[in-house]
Amino acid sequence: MAASHLRPGSIPRPAGLDSLAPGSGSIRLRSTRPRSESAPGGPRAATLARRPGDDMERPHAAHGGPGVALGTDPANRTRDPVRPGRDGAATRRRRPRGGRPAGRFAQKGCLVADASYGLGLRRGTLEAAERTRAVSPPTAQSYRQVLSGLPVAVYLADAQGRITFFNEAAAALWGREPELGKDVWCGAWRSYRPDGSALAPREGPVALAIREGRSIRGEEIVIERPDGTRRNVMVYPDPVRSASGEVEGAVNMLVDVTDRRRAEDALRRSEERYRTVLSLLPAAVYTCDAAGRITYYNEHAAQLWGREPRLGATDRRFCGAHRLWLPDGSALRHDGTPMARAVEEGRSFRNEKLVIERPDGSRIAVLVNIDPIRDEAGRLAGAINVFHDTTALVLAEQALRDREQRLREADRRKDEFIAMLSHELRNPLSALRNALATARLDAQRLPQALEIAQRQTDHLARLVDDLLDHARITQGRISLRREPTSLSRIVERAVEATRPLFAARGHRLSVSGPSDLRVHGDPTRLEQVLVNLLSNAAKYTDPGGEVAVSLAGDGGEAVLRVADNGAGMTPELLQQVFEPFAQADRGLHRPQGGLGIGLTLARRLVELHGGLIEGRSDGPGRGSEFTVRLPLLLEQQGGVAAGEPGTAPRRAARRRARILMVEDNPDAAESLRLLLEVLGHEVAVAHDGDAGLDVARARPPEVMLVDIGLPGADGFEIARRVRCDPALRHVTLVAVTGYGRDEDKRRSREAGFDHHLVKPIDAETLARVVARLESREADGAAAPGEGDGSAVAPREGAAAAPRLGATR
Repeated sequence: MAASHLRPGSIPRPAGLDSLAPGSGSIRLRSTRPRSESAPGGPRAATLARRPGDDMERPHAAHGGPGVALGTDPANRTRDPVRPGRDGAATRRRRPRGGRPAGRFAQKGCLVADASYGLGLRRGTLEAAERTRAVSPPTAQSYRQVLSGLPVAVYLADAQGRITFFNEAAAALWGREPELGKDVWCGAWRSYRPDGSALAPREGPVALAIREGRSIRGEEIVIERPDGTRRNVMVYPDPVRSASGEVEGAVNMLVDVTDRRRAEDALRRSEERYRTVLSLLPAAVYTCDAAGRITYYNEHAAQLWGREPRLGATDRRFCGAHRLWLPDGSALRHDGTPMARAVEEGRSFRNEKLVIERPDGSRIAVLVNIDPIRDEAGRLAGAINVFHDTTALVLAEQALRDREQRLREADRRKDEFIAMLSHELRNPLSALRNALATARLDAQRLPQALEIAQRQTDHLARLVDDLLDHARITQGRISLRREPTSLSRIVERAVEATRPLFAARGHRLSVSGPSDLRVHGDPTRLEQVLVNLLSNAAKYTDPGGEVAVSLAGDGGEAVLRVADNGAGMTPELLQQVFEPFAQADRGLHRPQGGLGIGLTLARRLVELHGGLIEGRSDGPGRGSEFTVRLPLLLEQQGGVAAGEPGTAPRRAARRRARILMVEDNPDAAESLRLLLEVLGHEVAVAHDGDAGLDVARARPPEVMLVDIGLPGADGFEIARRVRCDPALRHVTLVAVTGYGRDEDKRRSREAGFDHHLVKPIDAETLARVVARLESREADGAAAPGEGDGSAVAPREGAAAAPRLGATR
């Protein structure tokens, strides 16, 4: 086996070579050829043995013949005559100080050599005497040739460490030929420990084996040759003992493992690079062996697991996660993971989705990719898993699915809303048509018909206003006109606006709370919020029910509650009651009516005021309660003065004004002319822009009511031409249109209009316009008007021109 394939502590000995048996004091060379192929006494076998009863004298120069000296003096280090004993066995005779030969000493082992199959050093007992006597004894020269021909380095040393023999492999390994009997312990130029520290010869393995009388197996040292090169070797020294058990020397075998060490170093460096690359990957990586024990993981894996598992542990095999789950939420055992299946089945897995639970209970979604690992023989040795965190992606996908679901729901609600809108518009239009027909057919019923027409017209106006407000809020284009406002006055106005609805259904309405709570808000919008809440309470409470409005202070907040004992709400409806177009009753009957956007508007308006609105219900049939919380003013002031917003507008003074109306719709023009004439004004009508300009130049009016969408020159063009005509610069321009967006109002202001009124225009608004004109003539200056939501900011440089006043 090549050195590069050996491992420390498990290095096979060269073929046939084991050791010199500790305590045996013997050397045995034996052929590894099968007995049937090596007959006793054959030419391949040579035996040098020590048998009980044989005398072995110490070699003497006169004896002659080749030999190997063990324990001889330096002058006799290369030759040691061996004389034949009885039965052809080679013997040596030890001569005591008195000169007489000592008794023969027995050997417990033998050295057997076979030139074809190598050399073996073994422990053991003496071969059977009969077999030993049948083998021809080798000569000392043949013994030396066998040692010299070994494929591994072997050398012998005496008890003082002097080298008495070495073979060619040892000299080649050392890079020199040591001087026998002079060089001690080792023939290397220098010796080192594996860590690079110097190793003194007396501290080397051979010295230790002789000093302690024990064998040493597989200790690694580094030897340095005279040329400076170094080799890694494994040493196997055995002590050589005499018959009395005394250590006479040692035999050492050296195995060059330099190539193996270099291969191991290269492998280690490769593994280090491999681990460095894996540690730098932006993904989690870990490996396990064929038993599922984790053998490696990088920092990313530990972070995703939320723990650092112990390598080689068996409590959590195949994965270091605390717990595992499938995407559907079902638990997954560690031995059922894709990693376990990859090890068991030897196949790869791609983009498998799992959920990891960390020790702290948090969970993350991961995507795993696994490949099996095989050894050189193709056997499964484990698997490698590369996985990464996909939690953000999973959440994004879930958010996308939720959004798609919401869009589908919104689309469904839109369809329902269009159907509801059609229903809500047709009902008042039908009532209007019937009222007008009744008035034409029966003059006595005219007052009743007009009352019906007025109610239905107001209803249509509220529907359109709600739609416009919802559009503004959805697009973030609604603005507030905030000022110190009395909440008690807001409650009074809202109750007064909804009183007819309560009276029609026979409800009992109660109001309670202090009158000094003030907030910084838009009075019109806050009234709109409360009107929506009161209207819902009236509609969804059976006739004869009770509705309570309460106002209170709570710390730095004003708390407004509207409670009823009506239909109540299910938990499902309560969760979506503030969503657009959400209504409890979507059936064909729809006795409550409405578009389902009132509470949506209320919530947004309250939030714009920095407040909060909440709904509560104990269930169907158990009533509802809505609570509005608004921040109070930092400094509370007394009651609301008579002239503050929220008070009733002053009655418009009657004054005859000269008005020019430019309107292309004949019916709209005629109806508005009749209304203005009833109010006492002088009215002229033109049905296109050019005609309107001609009439204005012929007899300049005080007020021009101009439709925007005119044939020919539109309303914007008329306004620009009027402002460029010195004779008409005093005219107050009022845009009358069905377009009420902020963008439409901005364009009107830029064109030169003083005001922007959105159709339909009621009589009170027109009266205020003319009254404001009279007021300005008297005061000589323009002042802000009462709120009707229709004002356009004055133009720069237009202060000298008469204006009707800013209205809201």
